[in-house]
Amino acid sequence: MKVEAILFDAGGTLIDPVEPVGRTYFRFALEFDPSLDAKAFEDEFRSAWGRLRADYRSNHPDLLTSEEMEREAWHRFTHRVAEPFGRLRSSHEAWLARLVEYFDRGSSWKKLEGAEDLLTSLKSEGYRLAVVSNWHGILEEILRYHGVTEQVDLVLTSSQVGRKKPHPLMFR
Repeated sequence: MKVEAILFDAGGTLIDPVEPVGRTYFRFALEFDPSLDAKAFEDEFRSAWGRLRADYRSNHPDLLTSEEMEREAWHRFTHRVAEPFGRLRSSHEAWLARLVEYFDRGSSWKKLEGAEDLLTSLKSEGYRLAVVSNWHGILEEILRYHGVTEQVDLVLTSSQVGRKKPHPLMFR
């Protein structure tokens, strides 16, 4: 079988956050509650992160998603993290708005070392390249900021398709 196209995920494959995600969440949380305990916050963040995928799968066994559902999932996740911390809980909406504004910017992400060379090499060998990722609609803009969209033929997000990977619709 001849390989004609290669699909890449985005996060952890082509791009990564500039700083660890948990650190960013904590840094912005301190704006709303400077007395937050770093260890307690980290424990709550890790616990909520660990439940994220299982909660989604149990609520959506068909892997259904949309832009609205992706935003709602982010809202539920941050609410779960903020819940034990009174001042952060009462500032949840403002904290979430800061996180969204930050993570939806291209400058909050970095292209992984070697990604550009790999994409350039594969493209020059005649492969069709695509980014296929469980992400909301801003991904293409983030990838454009880093020059990735010029190197691939397609950027496809789960919120566009209406299903998350590994649902077959993401790969058709």
